[in-house]
Amino acid sequence: MGNYITAIDFGSSKIAVAVGERTSSGIRIISYNDAPVQGIHSGEIRNDLKVIEALKPLIRKAEDECGEAIDSAVIGISGSFIKSKEITARSTRRDYDKYITEEEIRKLSGEQFSKGIGQDEIIFEVVPQRFNVDDQIGLRLDEVIGMRGNSIEGFFKVFYGKESLLARRKKILGECSIAVKKAVLSPVASASAVLTAQETENGVVLVDIGKGITGVAIIKDNIVRDLTTIPFAGDSITNDIKTVTNLTYDWAEKVKQRYGSCLEEYAPENKLLVLRGDDNVEDGTVELSLLSRIVEARMSEILDAVAYTVKQSGFDGKLPSGVVITGGTGYMEHLLPLAKVLLCTKVRLAAPRSTITADSVAGAMDAFSSTAVGLVIEGATGKLSYAKESREGQSRPQQRSAEPQKGEKQPARRGWLGGIFDGQEQEPAVDNELPLDDDLAREKAAERAEEKRRQKEDEERRKAEEKARKEAEKARKEAERKKKEAEKENNRKNGLFDFLGDLFTEGNDNA
Repeated sequence: MGNYITAIDFGSSKIAVAVGERTSSGIRIISYNDAPVQGIHSGEIRNDLKVIEALKPLIRKAEDECGEAIDSAVIGISGSFIKSKEITARSTRRDYDKYITEEEIRKLSGEQFSKGIGQDEIIFEVVPQRFNVDDQIGLRLDEVIGMRGNSIEGFFKVFYGKESLLARRKKILGECSIAVKKAVLSPVASASAVLTAQETENGVVLVDIGKGITGVAIIKDNIVRDLTTIPFAGDSITNDIKTVTNLTYDWAEKVKQRYGSCLEEYAPENKLLVLRGDDNVEDGTVELSLLSRIVEARMSEILDAVAYTVKQSGFDGKLPSGVVITGGTGYMEHLLPLAKVLLCTKVRLAAPRSTITADSVAGAMDAFSSTAVGLVIEGATGKLSYAKESREGQSRPQQRSAEPQKGEKQPARRGWLGGIFDGQEQEPAVDNELPLDDDLAREKAAERAEEKRRQKEDEERRKAEEKARKEAEKARKEAERKKKEAEKENNRKNGLFDFLGDLFTEGNDNA
């Protein structure tokens, strides 16, 4: 669509469509619209029709505002099961005297997409972390280009996850006549939208607290070092309020947004909030101190999980720029003071303002829009994402010369996005192939396969949530232990100062 870049963010509570362009002064967002959506849970699309019904009006509105038809888009990928691992690759060079080129490094990076991963999983990004050239170790990417050497050893961070995270999005966009131009991990996109150049270079933790999940990105030396998804966020707070107070979900969400505080000490005591509907009938009551206690407990759990993530990454104490919070739940009252205490570092709330031009549309300046705006930036510049570079360095799979015969198995999909950008439409394998004319049998087999897949997903999600809760509880206890030790040490020092003060006073009296 000309020089414009379209981005689509599939969030847990809303879908956002942003359109931007590169200008001499930076990225300008000319259109931003969002709409509430049902059918997406923890980053995974469950109901395609509901998502399509929410998406199509947004696309039409974006086309009207930018004056062009939209035929491709950069999309965000998020979910509770995005995983990572570090791999090592080595390349022996034939000619020592030749300079190492960017193309040579890109090829080495692209080859990593063919590495084996789990069943029904694909690699989303391969991010170069550091390189060794002969006996020189720990080099950055920009340092390697132009060097001479006999061998290159690269260390890459691979981010991968369930193939369905992308396949469902591609299928939905196909029904809207839109092709996937690039797929970017959502926490990376949010980081591109809100972080400053100093923060990404010195080291920072980006925390995107949405409705269904919390994305955490650790960035240092302008490289994404780690990504983690915490399976609870703003919606978990709402459900806690609903459970404890016996309110409806809608009332729980309203009182959370309007009266919720992340610190109970700021809530007025003995103040009761009476909720009345349109007919002036009482729908429930909630004590404000109890409301804040609920919010503080769940938000503390989220922040403890963030602290645990940073500690496990090995970058604890090595990120001088602290923590940057974005996302809709980041607007919760008194979140920043709570985060500073639990994370023991400086914290700021950020929205995409410094990374886009001042004449961008107002909706793009909000923390709610961080991911969508970041997708536009990544589509235009590739600021932090290595998805595009890795795809260019990967050889395309060969097309089959003929249709597969009956009973012949399709080859397993591997590589970047499973050939999704090559126009291949490979159907998932079926355990027992049935006669083509037995439509009923094939339909039942597909239903059984789908049910089996959903059961497996639910079990994996349950295990992931349980693991995250245990880790958060462990982190919380560790934080409480440190806090008690600090208080004990402070009391000891105060006691010593009081004792010395008494001695000084007694000495003066004797004198």
